[in-house]
This record gives sequence, C-alpha cells and structure tokens, in this order.
Amino acid sequence: MANILLFFLSHYPRGNVNEIYYKYGVEIETAGHTNMGSAKALMSQLQGELHKVIYLSSDSVRKYGHNLRFQKELSEWAEEKYEKVPLFREVEVTDDFQDNKIMDYVISMIKDVEAQDCIYIDFAGGIRQAAFALLAMGKILKYKGVQEVKLLTSHYNREVIYSKENPLLIDDNQSVSSGIDYVGAVQYFLRTGDIRELEAWFLTNGNLLESECKILSAFKNFYNGIALCQAEHTMQNWKKVLEILEAYKKTETKTPVFEYVVDLFASKMNVKKEPQVVSLLNWCLEHDLMQQALTIYNEKMPGLINLTKSKLLYNWPSKVPNVDKDSYYGIYKALRGAYEDGLISEYQYDFKKRYLLLDAIRDHANHASIRENAGEIDDFLSAIGVDRDIRKVMSDLTYVKGIMKEGLEVTEQYIQAFEEGSNNE
Repeated sequence: MANILLFFLSHYPRGNVNEIYYKYGVEIETAGHTNMGSAKALMSQLQGELHKVIYLSSDSVRKYGHNLRFQKELSEWAEEKYEKVPLFREVEVTDDFQDNKIMDYVISMIKDVEAQDCIYIDFAGGIRQAAFALLAMGKILKYKGVQEVKLLTSHYNREVIYSKENPLLIDDNQSVSSGIDYVGAVQYFLRTGDIRELEAWFLTNGNLLESECKILSAFKNFYNGIALCQAEHTMQNWKKVLEILEAYKKTETKTPVFEYVVDLFASKMNVKKEPQVVSLLNWCLEHDLMQQALTIYNEKMPGLINLTKSKLLYNWPSKVPNVDKDSYYGIYKALRGAYEDGLISEYQYDFKKRYLLLDAIRDHANHASIRENAGEIDDFLSAIGVDRDIRKVMSDLTYVKGIMKEGLEVTEQYIQAFEEGSNNE
C-alpha cells in the first residue's frame, strides 16, 4: 500500500516568501507555498510515510522552474527529517487547462494508482477547472476500488496572522465529495429506476424521518419486483409507492434534500396519470425495462380494457364474450380468437393488432427457438403496415420501444373512445 498525494501545483509567491504555520491532524509545519504546507503537514502526520507525489504543472509553472523548486525543497526537508524522499511524477498541462483535455489529465495522474493505495487530494492552489479534475480523480479512484480517498482543504484568510498557536488548519473535507455522490445517485435512479444507490447515500449522510424511510423501502420493493418480472406484485407495489408519495406530500415536516428526490420520483412516475398500468408501462419504457414492459402490457392490458365499461372487444355490453373478468387467460383467449372477427371500431382494431404483435414479440424473446412466434411477428408487422425482418426487429431496442409506445397510445385512445361512447349512450 502506498500513500499518494495529488494536487495542481501553484506558482511560488513573488518577492519575499512569508512562511505560515499549517496543521493537519496533530502535526504542525511551516511553509511559504500552499502545496508545500499541505505536503509537509501530511508527511508529518504519516510519520514520513508519503510514498508518491503526483501533480499537475502548467506551462508557466514549468517556465519559471517552480516545479523543480518544489521537488527540491520537499525532498531536502523530507531527507533531513525522515531520511526518505517521496517519488515525484509530473503531468504537464497547458496554462488554459483545455476543457477537452481535462479527463486526459485525470487519467494520466491516476494511471499508476492501485486499489490498495491511500489517496490524499490537495484542493489548495491551481486554477478553478483544476478543482473539477481533482474531484473527478477521487470519483474514478472510488470506482477503481480505492477505499481511502481524502480531500484536503484549507481556508486561508488574509486578515489572520497564522502562528504555531493559531495555524492554518487542513481539513479532511468530505462534504463536496458527498454532494457529488448524491448527484450521481440521483442520476443513476433517473437513468435506471434503481433506488439502491440513493438509499445507501441517505443511510450514510442523512437522518431521515420515518415517513421518508418508508418511501425508500416501498420503492426498493417495487424495483425488486419489477426486476424479477413479477407483474402482479409490481402493480401492487407501484400502487403502494404512489399512495405513500401522495401521503408524504401532505406532511408538514420534511427533510429538504429528500423532498427534492421525492419531487423527482413524482415527476418520473407521473403520479397523476390514469390508468396506473399505463403510467407504470411508460416508466418501464423510460428506463429500458423492455422485458418487464412487455410482460405487464400483455398480462394487464386485456383486463384493463375489459374493466373499462365492461367492453373488451365490442362496443355493446350484449356482445361482450362470456369470460371471467378477473381471468387474464380468459380475456387473452377471447382477444386472440376475435382477431379476425367482428371488428367494429378503428381503435379496437389498432389495439388488437399491436397487442398481438407485442405478445408475439414477448413469446419470441422468451422462447427464441420457437419459429412460429417469428412467423406471427411477421404477420402482425404486415398488419400494421411495417415491412421489416423479424431478426432486425428483435435486435433493435429502439424499434421495439417505439412499437410499445404506439401500443400504449392506441390503448389510451381505445379507453377514451369507450368512455365517450358510454357517455353518449
């Protein structure tokens, strides 16, 4: 394991250098250069066990020899005090710190870092863009498996006279890193629908109310159910999440950082959209959960249509097939049997074509070796006016998602037509 210090090397002050006192942990050292103060105080706290110093140096820093001066001064001090000198590695950057090169600089700095190393990142000094680069290093190193990443910050005040009794404190600052973790966890949820990273962040960084813990638990149960493609449990958990979110809105006491996430939940889940199965399916599509969307669509849509004014296939109650309204299989059988029979409404016809196409796609995805499913998909593609090869359809996520969205739009039009027809009777 190696202790490694990373930073952006500042220029040395012009003219006479006034040394000030720096303190990290219990150790106090003097230095006339901001990065030197951090390096000395850190090395003292580590009892001389600072193994590597990796830094960014700009064109002008190198032009005036400040990089060589820094290495010389730190080496001489370390040799005298600990009889050991850290290894130095320099990553050259331009004075304007080109935006399109930032990640190249980051990777160059950390390419030699191993998972077992302990990393100290000094935020003192350098241009503003360097702060982003240094923070990015910390995040990437975490992904690489490095467990110990400490961000060193100090708050220099020109009005203060620093002394041994009142040194400039160097802190292990985790608040900035934690804030970036929060943003990353929110982004991960919005992209995937997976709540686990957000839950871990709140368990580490926040004191949540009981009502807020219930929301996290309910959403985790929902995601677990949908990941396992459990249509019935997913619908139940979805409804429970919506109910808990509505109840939370009415509570007076909230944790601000959690309330913000809840607002994102609500907007992503479209809590006001009816029917709930349609909003759930849209949520699945937004997070590319296609297998789950196909399963829920094919298992729940016939029941939804049947329960809309008891009109499954025909516009008049007297013509509704005699099936158990709670039986998916009975409704499904009636729907397939009537594919070529008794077509009355345009919406009904469009719904059935897309429903049966998506059902065939789901069967093909689950049993790709059964060629009759492929034949059915070809037939239904032709029925909706699409001339595409089955292999291309099944390998094109965007296309299947588009078919699914069309199916949802037609379903909503179908339900609306039923309701309007009922109101006109």
